[in-house]
Amino acid sequence: MNDCLSLVVDAYRAKALRHDVSIDLVFKPRRQSALKTVKACVIQVVQNLLENSFFWLTTKRRKFDTDQADRAIDIVVLGRRGLLKISDNGPGIAPENKERIFKEFYTTRKSGGGRGLGLYIARELLELYGGTIELSDEIVNENGRLNTFIIDFSAMKDDSNE
Repeated sequence: MNDCLSLVVDAYRAKALRHDVSIDLVFKPRRQSALKTVKACVIQVVQNLLENSFFWLTTKRRKFDTDQADRAIDIVVLGRRGLLKISDNGPGIAPENKERIFKEFYTTRKSGGGRGLGLYIARELLELYGGTIELSDEIVNENGRLNTFIIDFSAMKDDSNE
């Protein structure tokens, strides 16, 4: 899984540079045992979350914060437990939308694209293979909004790819 995540993040480095967004990928602990996952599922889920982060950090962020120098996406891999945490310092998600955002065709974007399928597809894919995704209500940003997704790959059914 680590190599797969590194590849996905590396694919976004140029976009991050263009939009002045930092992406921090941290593996805890540094040395991890191999976690079996479905590579295509990991790629699709992380890609959907990164696309959402980029949208909100570059399009809507200005309403919440005028400081453009600190746009960041943090990805923390807790390898021994098979958990992945992805957060950004964008505007976040209103607590009342915590479950709605995973419904097909639900979007909070007023303009600029988005059909409300990314998080729906991410959840469906994960559930298909025994994983889960949730929006944590234990972590909130300075506006009291939710900003951290927790993905659990530990129960993935297909062990053909690492």
